[in-house]
Amino acid sequence: MNGSVLYNLSLAGDNFLMGIFAPELARNSRAGQFVMLRVSESLDPLLRRPFSFYSLGAGPARKKQPAGNPPGTNPSAAPGIARGTRTRSPDSVEFIYRVVGQGTRIMAHMEVGRPVDILGPLGKPFPLPTEPSEIFLIAGGIGIAPLLVLMEEFQQREPNLFRKCKTTLFFGGRRAADIVGAEDFQVMEIPVRIATEDGSLGEKGVVTDLLLDGESSGKEKLPRLIYTCGPHAMMAAVARLCRQWKAPGYASLECLMGCGFGACLGCVVGRRTPPGRTARAAPSQEPGHDGLGHLRLRPRV
Repeated sequence: MNGSVLYNLSLAGDNFLMGIFAPELARNSRAGQFVMLRVSESLDPLLRRPFSFYSLGAGPARKKQPAGNPPGTNPSAAPGIARGTRTRSPDSVEFIYRVVGQGTRIMAHMEVGRPVDILGPLGKPFPLPTEPSEIFLIAGGIGIAPLLVLMEEFQQREPNLFRKCKTTLFFGGRRAADIVGAEDFQVMEIPVRIATEDGSLGEKGVVTDLLLDGESSGKEKLPRLIYTCGPHAMMAAVARLCRQWKAPGYASLECLMGCGFGACLGCVVGRRTPPGRTARAAPSQEPGHDGLGHLRLRPRV
C-alpha cells in the first residue's frame, strides 16, 4: 500500500519521528505489529526496512495533550528539508527510528509529501492484559516504539482495566540522547524510570538494574506482567527475570529481516523446549511476541 510523509522530525541524537498518512494501515493494524518500508525508488538499497509502529491513529483522548513537536526536536537538522509538525489524526501512523545505515539515512532526508511504499501490517499483535496487573514496560533505546502503541491501544479498548493496573516504564539507553518518547508516557500518567550507562540522565547503569531495587519489588500485590523491546542482551536479562519472578512476559524482537513473513529465516530466535527437541520462532510468525521466559535470546557480540 502507499502512504505519504506528514512529518519527519529530528529528535535527540540520531533519532527521528516520522508520521505517515496511511488510513487503511491506521485502521487495520494492532499494537506490536510492524511494517516493511521501501525507502528508495531505486534498487539501492534493495531490501525493505522493518519498523514497529510507535502510534496508530489519533490515540486516546487525554487530559493533557502535548502541543506541537516533541521536546528535543531539532528543526535545524538537515537544513532545507521540510520537516512538518507533529499532527496525529485517525488516518496517520507513526514510527520512531534511529539513523544507523544507508536505509535510515535516506529516511532522515524524506520531506513532507513524499510517497512511501509500505508492506504491512505484519507480525502478531501483543496480547492485552486480561486482569488487574502490575505492568512492567521495559525498553532499551529505540525499543520504546511498540510500547507506546500498546498502552494507547490498552487504554482505548479497556479503559476500566487500564485504570486498575499499576504500570511503570523502565527506559534505558547508553546516553541521554537515546531517551526519546518518554513524555508520551508521562502524558498518559505512566511513571517513567530512566537509566543511562554514562549517567547523563536518570540513574547510572543498565535499565534492568532498576528492576532489582526495592521500588520495583511488586509491593502492589498484583500479578506481574512484562512487555519489553530493546537490545537482545537486555531482553535476555528480562527473560531471566521473568523466570525468576514466574511472571509472563512478551517481547517485540528487534531483528534485521529480508521479507517480513519469516520465509527468509533471517529473524529466527531459539525457544526453550524439553530436552531433545529444538524450536525456532520468528517475529513475523510466532512471536512478534511470546512467553518471554521461553525465549532463548543470546546477546550479540
